[in-house]
Amino acid sequence: MLLATPIPAANVTLNFNSLPSAQGWFYEATNEKAELDIFSVNGGTLFQNSLFGLSGYNVYRRNNAVTLAPFTLSLRAHVLEDFTGDLNDPAGFACAIFTGAEMFALELSTNRIRLEDTTLGPDQAVIFDFDNTQFHDYRLEGTPGLAGMKGTYRLFIDGTLMKTVTARPLDSFPGALFLGDLTGGQGARAEVSSFSYVSDDAGPILSNLMANPNPLAINTSTILTANVDDSTTGGSNIASAAYNIDGGTFFPMNATDDAFDEPSEDVNANVPTFSATGVYNLC
Repeated sequence: MLLATPIPAANVTLNFNSLPSAQGWFYEATNEKAELDIFSVNGGTLFQNSLFGLSGYNVYRRNNAVTLAPFTLSLRAHVLEDFTGDLNDPAGFACAIFTGAEMFALELSTNRIRLEDTTLGPDQAVIFDFDNTQFHDYRLEGTPGLAGMKGTYRLFIDGTLMKTVTARPLDSFPGALFLGDLTGGQGARAEVSSFSYVSDDAGPILSNLMANPNPLAINTSTILTANVDDSTTGGSNIASAAYNIDGGTFFPMNATDDAFDEPSEDVNANVPTFSATGVYNLC
């Protein structure tokens, strides 16, 4: 079986004519503040104010919303004010996705953005300056890790790609979405006018799977090629592809054009030599 993962069908959309708690989400707090002390809605906008100086988080949680499928999370928001005693933890306003194996998160202060990125080391993150006081359209496109590959995600702001990072390994809160104040004691005043999460649960179509040469001599390598196409099963960009031999470990494949950035991709892999005669199933 050749494995290919596309990017956006389980959908979660919030309508801010009512609080998320009226739309299947749960309010959670690790302090004494009630939901209406922190959140309100007016005119189709969600308002958060957690600038009260207490420790703990105040957040909305939606259970059973996330699978291992690729996803797109879209958010229109801004942060008007914050208290960030820890400059490395600007999560007074944030949204996060938990698969049960990994965490994907967007954390905002007035002038910083934090994205988890474990390529830098355990519990590390990319933090960069950005003016979040104005309304922006934030979009995360993510691909959870499968078959031993690490999950990755990309941040777009107003349609422009800003960062590509690696998800944080974390087995907490499987299948949950979070929105609100996710950190202990930082706090923020923020407004959100739209939120949606879309997962692409229909896999791409595989075609033209070939090995060349085939058959081949012992101690001779072969090139495996294929096409993976999600244009009619979700319209998502292909994010990665992998193959296995006789149902074993998956090995990554390459995009023929050197970039996984389209709904249809030709892919290839240089399969190592076989040292014994036999019939091998590459898929």
